[in-house]
Amino acid sequence: MADHSWTVHEDQYVKVFLLTGSPLKAKVEVKTRSSKPVIKEYELPFAIAD
Repeated sequence: MADHSWTVHEDQYVKVFLLTGSPLKAKVEVKTRSSKPVIKEYELPFAIAD
């Protein structure tokens, strides 16, 4: 990122995944420098039509 308000560290990140299947879910993984990764899954309020 070019914005100087962000400091880049390899040990902190945010990852977002789309979990296909039924129900469709989003998986979010957040890691700060002082913690273990926090992983949560959220059901999405829509489905993908075939």
